Amino acid sequence: MLSSLLFALVSLTTSSVHGYLQGLPEEPAPVVVKCPTCTDRGYVDCRQCNASECSHEPVVFCSLIAACKACEGAGREECTRCDAEPDQTMTERKLAVAKWRMQRAEVDEFMERELVHVESEHFTLTYDIKGLKPARKKMDIHGGAHLYLERLEAFHRIFSKDLAVEKKDWFGKTQVMMWRSAGDQVRASLKYTRQESDTASKLMGGAPVVSIYYDKSHLHEEFELHQAVLHHVAHCLLSNCFDGIWPGNIRGGWIDGGLAHAYEVDLFDGVRHYCYVESDTMGDFKFGAWERTVLSEVKRGKELSFLDVTSRNTADMTPEQHMFAWSFVDYVRKAHPKQLSPLARGIKQKQPIAALTKELFSMSPFEFHEAWKAWVEETYSPRKKKKK
Repeated sequence: MLSSLLFALVSLTTSSVHGYLQGLPEEPAPVVVKCPTCTDRGYVDCRQCNASECSHEPVVFCSLIAACKACEGAGREECTRCDAEPDQTMTERKLAVAKWRMQRAEVDEFMERELVHVESEHFTLTYDIKGLKPARKKMDIHGGAHLYLERLEAFHRIFSKDLAVEKKDWFGKTQVMMWRSAGDQVRASLKYTRQESDTASKLMGGAPVVSIYYDKSHLHEEFELHQAVLHHVAHCLLSNCFDGIWPGNIRGGWIDGGLAHAYEVDLFDGVRHYCYVESDTMGDFKFGAWERTVLSEVKRGKELSFLDVTSRNTADMTPEQHMFAWSFVDYVRKAHPKQLSPLARGIKQKQPIAALTKELFSMSPFEFHEAWKAWVEETYSPRKKKKK
């Protein structure tokens, strides 16, 4: 009797365990890789391109890789150790590179020599500066191009976050051209920015362009070139986002110039560059400590009127008006950061400043001015800040 009960219990337990195991999902069969060289993809990274020290991030296209005869610009070559067929992306990549090379060849033809071009998600960069020395380390022309493309994308992320710009809000890529000779700058600026300049020039709007000459008599250190490029690019990005309209010529010069200066101050501890006719009259403002100066003017009751500064085009603003425009933008960015994006949109749509301050800050322009003054006195320091 006892043995029968034990047999029944064991049978029941075995049956339950078997049923439970049947309810569990089966373990996937281990993937067997036949080719350890390409892991059965049918291709490997191009050995000739990889030897060039070319970074693949954030690069979409690079003229050095595009000219590679081994892979035809795909950055990949077929695996010679297995019979796996590469997928269609390899062919599609070659066709895309060929099309891109034809587009950039137009620039080479106009400038009458082969140039270095790199492209990322948001920028196309034509780079012609040899012997760049960031942090006193000499860099070849190809390395310099990739460094600046990375810097441009890093700045794009900062700008996009500050103004809440989404992918759908961009009208197109910004083209940046950097030259080692004033002659090339003059030639390129007239063609691509539609204005002749031997220093720097820009074309604003839906397809913005920046062309700049690395004048070492003016841009003494490499970081000053970096600062100049980002200053000009800030103008272009503001003109490009949301609607492709540049606010600098529709009485929105204060946000156009103020925002570009704000990035100079935040990223480089001071203003060295500007985009207006009165550049030669900058005087003490050029390398001045704007925070200290604004604070001093506010305490003396000598500050400029908010309404006066916010009613001008960029090219019509004096150096002093640029300084206060920077501070007004600085106040919005730091005290009301969520309002910066709708403020920029409203200015680009030509909404009256009184309507914008009421809608976004629940203030009249006068009340905005008084709130800004109080913030300056509480926030700005009378002492010169140490360099980062």
